[in-house]
Amino acid sequence: MFLRSVLFLMAAGVPQAATVVSVDGPVAHTASFGTNQILTAGFTPGQDYSNVIISALINGRVAETYTAYLTTAIGPLATVADEVTSVTQNLPGPAALTPIFTGLDLSAGVTYYFTLFNPTGSGGWSSTEAPVTTEAPGSSHELSGYFIIVEPRPPGYPPSADFTDLLEVSDRTFIYTVETAEVPEPGTFALAASALGLLYLVRFVKR
Repeated sequence: MFLRSVLFLMAAGVPQAATVVSVDGPVAHTASFGTNQILTAGFTPGQDYSNVIISALINGRVAETYTAYLTTAIGPLATVADEVTSVTQNLPGPAALTPIFTGLDLSAGVTYYFTLFNPTGSGGWSSTEAPVTTEAPGSSHELSGYFIIVEPRPPGYPPSADFTDLLEVSDRTFIYTVETAEVPEPGTFALAASALGLLYLVRFVKR
């Protein structure tokens, strides 16, 4: 009994994944972020978050890589100065909810955009026409957008493309999640420690 109580209190202190913003639903289309298109999605957190993971439902040949950008602006006026982070990694193969950014610190009220592009090959981002959106208090999904490359090459900095909001031309919304780890407040740890001490004392007195 004592051991079960200890394990319960320890489990109470283990961080749990918490959703900041997510878009889910039945897959209706897959848009390319290969050689002829740049894709993006935007969201706004309602409070400061740390240890954030951003994942997207993407697919593409595992031998190929893509680059993802997280910025606080998109469109022709966006520059590298607006970049929070970027990463180049391999495509996952069949469609999978793939972690793109990890360990992020995000600020309340700032709109973030993550942009995907593979200038040399393929890649696809699944969208839904029946989105189920989950948002933490104050947080919101802002947009899903695309830019079709009509020139021989894309803009020098992909987030600076002139994106069109998918909701302006269709009902499509990209499927993605923004999650964080809930870290118990110091008071929670103190309460757990006190409870453990009390359990030990009771057990010792009963001997």
